[in-house]
Amino acid sequence: MFIALLFSFFIYNRLQVTKKQKNIIQEQSYALTEVNEELNQTNEEILAQRDQIEHQRADLEKKNEHITASITYAKRIQDALLKNEEHNNPHIPPHFIFFKPKDIVSGDFYWALEKQNHLYLAAADCTGHGVPGAFMTLIGCNILDKIIKIRINRNIRRISGSHAVICQFFQKSAFIRHLEGIFTHGH
Repeated sequence: MFIALLFSFFIYNRLQVTKKQKNIIQEQSYALTEVNEELNQTNEEILAQRDQIEHQRADLEKKNEHITASITYAKRIQDALLKNEEHNNPHIPPHFIFFKPKDIVSGDFYWALEKQNHLYLAAADCTGHGVPGAFMTLIGCNILDKIIKIRINRNIRRISGSHAVICQFFQKSAFIRHLEGIFTHGH
């Protein structure tokens, strides 16, 4: 009987240890399930963010292609404006023009006009590069054409100091003050 009692106590003790271990395993299982659910939720959020980033990247790529195509077309317009002056000209010796913009379009430009047996030349660097500079190129060529036309019509040979034409072209006072500073200080 003593052996049976000892055996019963041993079995009871083992059952208690097993029950505690089962409770610990069950608690750890619940904790792992919660962590797994949090990881799944985090993973879903990351996948959603990845999809959003992919969508934004695709949008940016399309916009970049559209903008680049538009700027490339603007280059065609600028190239047409910047005439190929590599022709024989009695006023200057044989020459060539090397024009390589930093960007697709440029704020730097060259200009030539032959009127009444005179050749007028300009190499200009407009404020800005890229698209803003290219707009300034268009404006600059137009202004130089107007200045020469005004000067020829008035029989005046001196071109410098003709910033009135530029001021007339631009109506914003801050920009005019900037241009006046350029013309008066030579910057």
